[in-house]
Amino acid sequence: MVRTIVALAIRVRAEQGLEAREDALFMDWLLARNVRVRSASRQLGFEELEAWLSTDTGSIASSLGTRYVEALAGELEKDEPATFDMDVAMQRADDVFSAQMSVGEEPRRATWPIVVRFMGLRQPGAVRAAWQVAVSNEGLATDVEISSFVNAFATRLLHDLIDNSSKVDVHEAFPELMKLVVARIESLDDSALQRLVELATAWSREDALARHACDVVSQLRRANIAKATAVLTTWAPRVISDLPLPCLEMLTELLPGEDDSLKVAATNAVNTILNIGSVNDAMASRYSAFVRRLSSSSWDNAPFKGHLDSALSNLVASLIPKYPMQSLSIGIT
Repeated sequence: MVRTIVALAIRVRAEQGLEAREDALFMDWLLARNVRVRSASRQLGFEELEAWLSTDTGSIASSLGTRYVEALAGELEKDEPATFDMDVAMQRADDVFSAQMSVGEEPRRATWPIVVRFMGLRQPGAVRAAWQVAVSNEGLATDVEISSFVNAFATRLLHDLIDNSSKVDVHEAFPELMKLVVARIESLDDSALQRLVELATAWSREDALARHACDVVSQLRRANIAKATAVLTTWAPRVISDLPLPCLEMLTELLPGEDDSLKVAATNAVNTILNIGSVNDAMASRYSAFVRRLSSSSWDNAPFKGHLDSALSNLVASLIPKYPMQSLSIGIT
């Protein structure tokens, strides 16, 4: 009975319209969907609203505006959300977001927090819808809004590194994040920048994501050298052990311009190879990359000169047992 009446109301609204008061009450009811059965009251599921919206030709979703996308986010945040066509719902949400962004200042201010909220939803389609809206409307965001969104975006990607159930493709998401970062890096607040530091640090622990980490560091250097250095500080002790080659090469190229503490940390890590009995191929490859990439002038200065001197001493020491002392003496003479 209720479904029949609602379907009729939707058709009449689309064809003839409703009085303003009745229309407002109908919009409120669609969001609440409370019905009384005898003496009890219950709420019809969100899938009912989605089904009605799919048959509507009178732009109910547009009339609901941000109230619709807030209700959609609330449903998707549930442990067991209703079952409905997510692709259709996300297209509807995108239409609402785009319309609100174009209406004016006040609607935009109300819309951005909901876009940020979508970034935290479990469903990949919702996350994708959020970054599409953000990238398309980045120029309309205040510094606070873009900082909040980038913070949420980086937080989501950090979470997905450890959540095997997530189906958000980091390689699909990364270019979208970088569009925002490149365009607005100088607008980001300290919290957003710090989240990017954490993201670059985490990505540098995965060979497949190492170049993404380097790209983030490059952008951090545009806005805040100290934040970029904070990432490099986590890389320096890993020069020989497990730092991916793209990160190692970037670190080595930047080292001459960094402060002494970072140079010492990198040199201490490189020195470990002189005391390891057996050097595996990965270690040898990293050491070779470090030696090749570090500028020639750096080897004349501390702390790198100390490593060079020790390496040469080790080399000579390793040669002595292979040759008679008399031969070495003659050669020296």
